[in-house]
Amino acid sequence: MKLQFAPIIVLMLIFILPPCSGQEIESGSALEALHSWATALNYNDAEEVLACYDNSDDTDVIVSTGMMTRGLESFESIVREDFKYVIFSESGIHDVHERKLSDYISVFTFEHEFKIFAKEDESSWMIRVQTTAVLQRIDGSWKIVSKHSSSIRDVERMVQLDEDGQPVEPDEAEEQAVEAPEGM
Repeated sequence: MKLQFAPIIVLMLIFILPPCSGQEIESGSALEALHSWATALNYNDAEEVLACYDNSDDTDVIVSTGMMTRGLESFESIVREDFKYVIFSESGIHDVHERKLSDYISVFTFEHEFKIFAKEDESSWMIRVQTTAVLQRIDGSWKIVSKHSSSIRDVERMVQLDEDGQPVEPDEAEEQAVEAPEGM
């Protein structure tokens, strides 16, 4: 009888609480906002993701493919395009370091890992990048005002996964390789 609630509790821990990397997350903090951004990707909803950014012409984003956008409107087109072609899952951040510059500005460095499922060829990929994000408290809410993701030295940025979620052997992956969407 007591076990009937176990699956519900597990689902709540996975989907409602932000992923925790061993740090205590203060409600309303910049760190909480950063975790909310990582979790928002799992919803595959452009509005949820874009709500984490400052709606400004000065918002800068450089994705791990090297593409740079200036202004939320420019980044918005990439996000919406990505969601047409891929499904995000298991997005999380770890090894988070915060440098609080003031009560209104925090700079974070962290590793971001997530999976994508390419709708066109039904392939799955694990993506692992390092990211720097600047968050600013604007009208009482923390927003991303600048974000830069890049490859991690000696780590494959994208690794193809088999149907069991395991990495595909390099020679197998080359045979099945497809080009990643621009915004990845």
